[in-house]
Amino acid sequence: MINNSIVSKSKQLGLYTSMYLSKDLWLENLEGFEKEQAIDMMSQNLEGIEYLLKLLKLDFNKSSFLDSIQNHDRDSLIDEITWFFQKDVFGKQLKNKYGLYASLVYAIATLTTLNKGVVSSLALDVTYDSLDDIDGWFEVVKESIYSFFSYLDYMNSNINNIKNFLPEILPMVNDINNLEFIHEEFTLENSNFYLEYFKTINKIFDRALNALSPSFFEQQDRIERGKELINNLLACKPGKRHWQDYEEICIKILNFLFVPPFSEVKEQSRTDSGDTRRDGVLPNNKYSGFWEIIRHEFQSKHIICEFKNYTNDVSKDQLNQLRIYLSRPTIGRFGMLFLRKKPTKKLLEARKRAYEENNILILLLDDETVVEMIKMAIYANSAEKVLEDLKIQFELTY
Repeated sequence: MINNSIVSKSKQLGLYTSMYLSKDLWLENLEGFEKEQAIDMMSQNLEGIEYLLKLLKLDFNKSSFLDSIQNHDRDSLIDEITWFFQKDVFGKQLKNKYGLYASLVYAIATLTTLNKGVVSSLALDVTYDSLDDIDGWFEVVKESIYSFFSYLDYMNSNINNIKNFLPEILPMVNDINNLEFIHEEFTLENSNFYLEYFKTINKIFDRALNALSPSFFEQQDRIERGKELINNLLACKPGKRHWQDYEEICIKILNFLFVPPFSEVKEQSRTDSGDTRRDGVLPNNKYSGFWEIIRHEFQSKHIICEFKNYTNDVSKDQLNQLRIYLSRPTIGRFGMLFLRKKPTKKLLEARKRAYEENNILILLLDDETVVEMIKMAIYANSAEKVLEDLKIQFELTY
């Protein structure tokens, strides 16, 4: 049976893999700021691979993956694509765990993104004959054209799989097949026709990538927003002096993590020891996935989030304040307590008593866990997966 969630994650894994490979190919030709920028993007893509493999429950040996890339001969993107077919391990793992459809989705997404690089290099803003002074340009272009048509043959041979698993890129394949094309070997005389042909195909590929991942061209912005939140969180000092800053950061993090699927994060003020504190409230009107389970199991109409910017350990009294709040029938019995350090044994025992006596579950989210949630949201759009794992861990160790 086809699992749409696995299709989506396999597709995203292919996008990150191909982006890493294409950046790696050109890295040695870059210098200065451009090289630093490429290394930073490769690091982000590698992190994306890592988090998607976590979601897919597949093994990831980072050093082995990096060694395999560095230890093969590749002088062009075509060599990179050849390597992908010969050495790729992610596709094999996907096939063994989820079936052929998952590995095909991954392969098609990877090859489509890699060949976008091929097509972009062919869609030059100059005429091909103006490159005549560059040694070897003619053979490079011929090789790139051959690679592209090999890719197109691969896509056409998998047209039924594309219809079943990746219908969003079917228009791209059809559009390319329907283009008028000169069925002649590439020569200097017909080179400018090829140039116009690949300029058109380049635009088609842009639409295909956007269809493969609607947020594909917005991903860099999402990474930058997430990294800024992580930096702000870790730079915020624990203690009463900075509790308002911490609340502000946590509210922004909730918006980043959970809007959508929730429509908003409501802020609710209350008085605590003479100070006005803010809670984050997520109105839980969701009827699918993790939040549906929470709504059903704990009658949670609203998800209450409390923020404790304490220098010292958070005590059981602070947890019990949230516990009392969650006893109200109009709220529900599930909440999240944000704290700066790992919970103490006493705090865990107080959390356990809340569950035993009132069937109230409070998830404890220290800085390390919040950072993990932000990264999971950046790369896999699945911050809830961290919460789900925490819930399962509590249940298994209860």
